[in-house]
Amino acid sequence: MRTLVIAPSWIGDAVLSHALVARLKEIEPGSAVDVLAPPWALPVYRRMAGVERAIALPFGHGELKLGARRAFARTLGGGYDRAIVLPNTWKSALIPWHAGIPRRSGYRGEMRYGLLNDLRVLDEKALPRLVDRYAALAQPAGEALRRPVPEPRLRSEPSTRAATLAKLGVAADRPAAA
Repeated sequence: MRTLVIAPSWIGDAVLSHALVARLKEIEPGSAVDVLAPPWALPVYRRMAGVERAIALPFGHGELKLGARRAFARTLGGGYDRAIVLPNTWKSALIPWHAGIPRRSGYRGEMRYGLLNDLRVLDEKALPRLVDRYAALAQPAGEALRRPVPEPRLRSEPSTRAATLAKLGVAADRPAAA
């Protein structure tokens, strides 16, 4: 199973989307998960366990560029079995549709009938947190969210951590948070 996740545009939402990636890998351990994200979110996805490939979305926030989206979708190559579209915008569902990905999941959002063929209706009372909403998209439609939801975790490299702490003048032997 190969999955393409269409990532949200915000860094905090990108971190929360790790629950989806973790749940996908929990359900299908041998699956491949690639993420299509804005360039500023790529470092987050490159540090996420379970993400095989982080692909730069070549369109700025708010840009429609229909022809360019169609052409870009064709460069992704076949081979994806499903796409999970996290943003609720109409244009975010265009690339998986143009790429011919057979199963395209996401919440109803901006009138995405036809673009998504696994269209979910969001129950805000059952899924009050964004992290819950993302994780639920890994599960079959209608299934209650399995709890606990995986906590977002990013890998860190000790050499990068040490260099950053040194640059900021923070002792490496003490806890640090950002």
